[in-house]
Amino acid sequence: NVSKGTASDMQRRSEQPAAATSDSLRGSDRYWEQYTEMFGETTTASVLDHKEGKNGGGTEPLFTLPSFPTVAVSQVAKYSRAPSPPPSPGEAAPAGSKATSMLVASPECMDLLELPWVIVECGVRNSARKHSPRHQHESSTGSYQNEHAHHKQRKSEEKDVGTDEDGKSSDLEHRNKSEPKSPKESSEPSILKDLVYELQDPPTPDEAFTASTVLALQQCMLQHAPPDLLVNPLQDQRLFRVYPVPTSPSCFAYQGVYSFPPRTHNILVSLQTMRFDLSTKPTEPFFVTFCLLNAAREKLSENFSMEINPAACLTHLHVDPDRLNVPQFYVQLDDISAPTIVLCVQLTRVYRGEYDQFAEPYFKQVSQKEIDKIFGAHADFNHTQVFAWGSVPLAVDKESTVAIPLVRGNEDFPTIAQKLSVEKDAKKLKYLSMSVVVKVQPLQNPAIEFSTLNPMLEPDLLGVDAVTHAAKPVCKRSLLFSTAAALPYTEYISLLYFYPESLSLSGLKVAGSNIALDVRLMESDIDCTADGCRAVFGGCLDSPLTRCCRIPVIHKNKTPHFSVFDEVKIKLPKQITSVHHLLISVYHISLKEKEKDCPEQLIGYIVIPLLEGSSELIKDGTGRAPVCGILPSRYLSQVLALREGASPDDASLKWIAGAKPLFNYRTRVVSSVFSGDPVLAGLFRATAGKPPSDPAGKAAMCTDFAQLHTALVSELINFLPLVVSRLLWLMSSPEIEVCNLAFTQLVNVVRGVAKDCQGRSPYDPVLETYVDYMYRPSQILVTPAHMFLASTWTAHLHSGNMESLAHAWFFFRLIVKDMALWLYNCDDNTFRRGVHFSDLLGGVFQQLLTELVIALQLLHRTNGELAMELAKDTAVFLESLCSLMKKGLAFQLIYLFISRVSASIPDQAVLKWNALRILCNTSNYLALNQTSVAGFTQLENINELFFHKHFFSGVLLEELAYALQKSPPHIAQMAVQLLRDVMLSHERQSDFVSTSRGLLVLPYFPFLFMMIDDYIEVFSEHKEDPRKTSRRDWLICFLFILKDIEPSVLVKWWQQEQLERVKTMFKILQLCLDTFSYEEKNEPCEDTLARNLCHQCCHIVLRVTLTYIKAFSNEMQQDNTSELFSAPFQVLGFLMSARHSQQFLHYLFTIVNHFIPQFCTHLFQLHNPVCSHLTLNVMEHCNSKFVSTSSKAASLLHNLIIENYNEANNFARMKMYCSIGVSLLFVKANGNFDGINRSLDAIASVMHQRKALVDRKTPLTQQVEKLAVSPASAGALSKEKKQLSLHKLIFMRSAASPQPQEQLDESTSIVAETMVEEMEELRKRLSGVISDCQSLKRWEGDPDMTAEIYFKLSVGFRDSPDLQVTWLQNLANKHEEWKNSIECAQARILVAVIISEYLYALKRFPMAIPIEEWAKIFPNLPTEIVNKQLLTLLDICTSMEFSVVEFEKLMGKVGALLEASNWAESLDAYHILLQLYRTKEDYAKQMAMHETMKQICHGLVQQSYIAARMVPNFYRVAFYGVAFGPELDHREFIYMELPDIRLATLSQRLVDQFTCVARPSVELLPNMIEVEHDTLDMKKCFIQVASVTPIGAKKLFGTSQFLMETPFTVNKGSPYSEKIVDQWKKKFIFQTDGAFPFVLKRLPIKTTTTEKVPPIVGAKDLIEAKTQLLKAELSCKTPNSKSVLSILQGALLTSVNVGPLEVVRVFLQHKDRYPAEQVVPLAQQMIKFQRLLGHAVKLSATFTSAAEDLKPLQLELELAYKTFAAEVQQCAENA
Repeated sequence: NVSKGTASDMQRRSEQPAAATSDSLRGSDRYWEQYTEMFGETTTASVLDHKEGKNGGGTEPLFTLPSFPTVAVSQVAKYSRAPSPPPSPGEAAPAGSKATSMLVASPECMDLLELPWVIVECGVRNSARKHSPRHQHESSTGSYQNEHAHHKQRKSEEKDVGTDEDGKSSDLEHRNKSEPKSPKESSEPSILKDLVYELQDPPTPDEAFTASTVLALQQCMLQHAPPDLLVNPLQDQRLFRVYPVPTSPSCFAYQGVYSFPPRTHNILVSLQTMRFDLSTKPTEPFFVTFCLLNAAREKLSENFSMEINPAACLTHLHVDPDRLNVPQFYVQLDDISAPTIVLCVQLTRVYRGEYDQFAEPYFKQVSQKEIDKIFGAHADFNHTQVFAWGSVPLAVDKESTVAIPLVRGNEDFPTIAQKLSVEKDAKKLKYLSMSVVVKVQPLQNPAIEFSTLNPMLEPDLLGVDAVTHAAKPVCKRSLLFSTAAALPYTEYISLLYFYPESLSLSGLKVAGSNIALDVRLMESDIDCTADGCRAVFGGCLDSPLTRCCRIPVIHKNKTPHFSVFDEVKIKLPKQITSVHHLLISVYHISLKEKEKDCPEQLIGYIVIPLLEGSSELIKDGTGRAPVCGILPSRYLSQVLALREGASPDDASLKWIAGAKPLFNYRTRVVSSVFSGDPVLAGLFRATAGKPPSDPAGKAAMCTDFAQLHTALVSELINFLPLVVSRLLWLMSSPEIEVCNLAFTQLVNVVRGVAKDCQGRSPYDPVLETYVDYMYRPSQILVTPAHMFLASTWTAHLHSGNMESLAHAWFFFRLIVKDMALWLYNCDDNTFRRGVHFSDLLGGVFQQLLTELVIALQLLHRTNGELAMELAKDTAVFLESLCSLMKKGLAFQLIYLFISRVSASIPDQAVLKWNALRILCNTSNYLALNQTSVAGFTQLENINELFFHKHFFSGVLLEELAYALQKSPPHIAQMAVQLLRDVMLSHERQSDFVSTSRGLLVLPYFPFLFMMIDDYIEVFSEHKEDPRKTSRRDWLICFLFILKDIEPSVLVKWWQQEQLERVKTMFKILQLCLDTFSYEEKNEPCEDTLARNLCHQCCHIVLRVTLTYIKAFSNEMQQDNTSELFSAPFQVLGFLMSARHSQQFLHYLFTIVNHFIPQFCTHLFQLHNPVCSHLTLNVMEHCNSKFVSTSSKAASLLHNLIIENYNEANNFARMKMYCSIGVSLLFVKANGNFDGINRSLDAIASVMHQRKALVDRKTPLTQQVEKLAVSPASAGALSKEKKQLSLHKLIFMRSAASPQPQEQLDESTSIVAETMVEEMEELRKRLSGVISDCQSLKRWEGDPDMTAEIYFKLSVGFRDSPDLQVTWLQNLANKHEEWKNSIECAQARILVAVIISEYLYALKRFPMAIPIEEWAKIFPNLPTEIVNKQLLTLLDICTSMEFSVVEFEKLMGKVGALLEASNWAESLDAYHILLQLYRTKEDYAKQMAMHETMKQICHGLVQQSYIAARMVPNFYRVAFYGVAFGPELDHREFIYMELPDIRLATLSQRLVDQFTCVARPSVELLPNMIEVEHDTLDMKKCFIQVASVTPIGAKKLFGTSQFLMETPFTVNKGSPYSEKIVDQWKKKFIFQTDGAFPFVLKRLPIKTTTTEKVPPIVGAKDLIEAKTQLLKAELSCKTPNSKSVLSILQGALLTSVNVGPLEVVRVFLQHKDRYPAEQVVPLAQQMIKFQRLLGHAVKLSATFTSAAEDLKPLQLELELAYKTFAAEVQQCAENA
């Protein structure tokens, strides 16, 4: 099949304008938010679908994986004539082409090779599988598989899926090659549809390797395609898309101090109807009043009155023609109070008198006749009364229509409201058969929906006349009373709300009890009957502003309590005088027929002045007032006199109840004109009108301003704009004292406002709102406010006042806002920052920053939180200056602040890095950081050069370098996280796509030098170093720079750089591969990210490595020391060991194969670890389960063998490394070497076939056609290419041989025969190694036998030190896995011995280590370590383990293992390293080693103070049973176990270990009897375990003899006797084949000797053991009292066991019965024991002196000791 769409698609992608990509992003923030949301919630493989892509819009993939132009080059066809176009997708393939190839147009290939197309390998097995029924069935099992199957069915997308080694697709990009699009659509970038995990079918037998397969693949490799073909520059990839950024707050950019306003709910409430549940209903008017209450039944809003009565019901009522009856109102609620708000309703009707008399028709069904009779009585249509109440919770989140049930209104509203809030109480209420239906509608976008509500009335009815004449209003905004906090006034409003609460007329002689109130605002006290001001807001039937307000009548109640609905809303006049007052008339309303002409009977008046005192407006809150019967003219002065304490006995005023305060009321003032605070009121009066311009006038006002801090906070908030404006005006005074006073008061105001908001947000929203939306510079100021504000603040700080720092953000933002407005108001039309902001302002800012830095240094010790906030605020201020001032001046200010904040003090360093994070988060970062000049010429002073060219990145890298070298680790971690986030922000921005990436990353080029300079500090191996946790961040920044930087810049750097530093760079690249290596995880999302991150990392590392090799290829070939060669090729080997897709691996094989003939001398002649590492990885891929990967790896292995033979006339080195590779692959392969066996068989078959062709003297051209290429493509090869391929096949280096054909055939025949013989030898050798490895499989459940086999294999390779070391390393790794620290250390010591001895013999080691030094830490040192016959060979000790560096690592691990096991021999191990460092004159490592040894000695001393250190336990284990096999049956071993492993533990472990199918039952034998083999059933399995004691070795090091004792008696049948004189024992002395410790955990017993011990000798051994135990306890610096007392009790107070006193009496008092040579040692040992007991008894006296309960025990011990000492002394004298 031939695809035509690939080239056009790739060309279209390459020609796309960058704008298309940036447009598809549509904002990096939203793009990244979608990315995070997808990967946080999606678990399928289709997580890469873009949201907009599903709707058909232009999209860009979240991340794309690298796609290469080819898979594996099989042939390069160059046409001599003009090529014909490739066939279309529907046409058949060219004649003679294989089904396994496909012609793919590749622009990259055409650019490099000038070819029309190339033939590539395509994996047709997958293509065939796509259309198989099985695959279609499998694809329908999941959603993501269905989607993928849908894409695969498109014929234009039939392309091979690249799979990695575990079978999952990795870097395939599905391209959209559907039908032709319009020109607009074709410019859109291609979309990565999905990422599908696809498993390949397992290889079938017919796909096994054959000679022809390997030959074809070999010839593919022999073409040596240049590496430029194989590397995609990845310029369209984004690294951070696949790098998971941690979610810790320190990992994200600081968002600034701006806080978001709280969420608000915009609610529209509409009155729909009055619903009656009865068939007959009265026809009377009702008036509805709404208000909002909170959970505490506090009023939150003003009243809103409306009516929807029919016109007939309003016949008897006075209806004003200009009335405002709006059926709906709008209210805005905050998010805090919204859930608890209740909508309350009050229903009123005309006053009819007794409630129950006229309410019956609303409770039950009544006939119309009865209704007419009831409502035919007299009614007062000028007054109203409460009829019903109701309430319902207000729904703020959804639209709803609610029917509010109504309850009778003849009770107090607070009682009714409380009952309505409790469900069980609400059920007990009596409800009317009617309800009020309202519609509650949340407005999602008020700005849009208000267009349908206009014209809308404001609470103060501003412009009401124009509105009423223009159009009827449809909505009114209800004023909300904020109970949470005060807010500044943003518009003109001046209202007074008056609420009558109660009136007490009980017991007084008044006209009646139907109480009604009439409230008026009076502007004169001449006539109390005069009309009031037209300032009272009317009801739904009145004009908008009326002269009075009537409160509903309360029937027959002389002590009425008014409800929250009884509200009087008054518009305050602009100027309030002392005569303005409220006049409340109290009436009795009579319904008698004879009084219907004058129903209102006056009871009295209540007078409430608006001004309290001379100038203070009435305050919010409650008040009390008396009731006066008659008010004469000028009554207000007398009322005020009464308030001031005058006598109420004035004859002109008739006070009711002696002027007692009978009336209670509550007021609320909402005014942006009048302040209720006397301080603010006085200040506003003093500054009323035009402020004085002379300094004297300003100074005179200082007294008024000095009291500003005593004002009410709520009033300060309400009038904040006016207060701040006055203070800034005062601050502009030239007098320093006046300026300082103004600034101090400004600080007090800000502090008071912020304190009122404490706990509600990080920054006060009131102050934020003022700065952002309310502040405007005063027009009368000549000097800009930012200038004198900054200078005054500086002087304030210089004087030591720190109060302003808590709210520095406010002053910073005020300065910035004023600067911005100053620029906006300038006459200059252009934005010329340098003209309007001179260097003088820069000097002021420098002084301010200097004072702030000093303040920071003081604050971080006392108030770290405040210091942190101040640093952030300062950084935000400096970031804002970059947009307002000259760039150079802003940079100077930034560097001044950053450089003066200390980086050495951790707390201050945190402040610095938080500030840098904010500065780097500026939206203009890229524009400010880039310059027109880029690049460098010399490495000298490159950091300074880049600092001057790129300011922000220069400052960032300079501080990063300092933090890395001199700051604590957590500061360095903060620093690199900032750099990572900056690079992440670059990649998110759309201009990163359109701009040259090389220029964008060039400012960070010095970071590469920093990583190399501080390689040790950044990547310290210390386990507790916090830097290790941030290693990924360091490396991802390193990769980000290398990915996009221009190769020419890298080459220029390498040309001038030192070789050691370049090698360090390659070490970092290897560390990148290791750190970002892919590991299988449980979460699909994390698995996808890790997989793609690994691929990205590998591509970047490969690109850099190939760039280096291409630039320095000639130098590398001429270098005989392999210094230039080793580093890049080790990276290639490391790349090959990572997990990749098959596609990438095939490219990598081709690249390595391309370089093999160029560097064959370095690979096969010089000493370096490249060939070893490369062969190991190739062998591992030869064992792959995928046929394509295994075949290409076999081809590469074949070529390595060929080139080795060409270079050295043998391939001994490849033999050795193949053997090492198989040995090391045992664990990874899990004993399965089928792939390696097939590869070796295929290579051998190729060589046999080649030899057969040479033997038959086949012509050269036929050899090429049969062995190299397919017949279809053979004719396309030129003669030169045929000749080159032929000579490669016959293993000759020269392409043109001058030898005649006969000599050529003879030489090729010899070479071919030699190759076959050596290949057979290699196969035989590897088969033996594989056989040994597979034998380990049988004993995988027995760690001890497994270790023995490993050691046996290592001994078998004595003639190959490389293999010997490999197997010993495997053994050490196994011991480490089993947690056998000592055995692991011993194995590594043996490896170190072999390495040092061979290297020294080869003159590659700086010193000879004496055998005595090794014997101190390895007791089983072999007599002959170096095989001198091997020293003449070239290919020994070439593996990477044979180096001084590896020796140092090994000995370091040995010392750490011995140290962890508390073995003093760790000092001897470190001493060997110390000698090596002395020889190398490495004083830094010597100092570190001395420090380590000092710590070890300190620990050993501490152990000796406490007690004897823990020693291992030894056990004798014997196996009996045929099922154990010949390896274990009838064999005895000594096991060395940890100190905490006891006899029972080991016994149970062995039983569990050896119990299996072959051994269903394993029994334990008693450990105190000798085993009689004839009595055992050999069909069963028996294990005998007994504890043994080492003999001879003082330190238990080098122990090879062990003792076991068993008791017995002579002629008594029982092993134990009650008499000590009859108790014998038998000693068993075991000699092992080697000494402990060893590389094995157990050693076989070589010889066993037995000895019978008589009772007296046994008694002497008993006393000797007790003596040693007591001596060890007494030798401690701090003896253990419990241990000493226990030993004394066992020796002196023995009651059951045989004690020392019994030994004295039996053996020493009857010494004549025993030989003298047995008595004398016993007597001497007893005297030593008696002396130690005396010391112990004296010591115990010190223990028991303070304990009363132990004193009797001490007395017994002393008496027993005297008896014991006397008898011992007597026996000693007799002896």
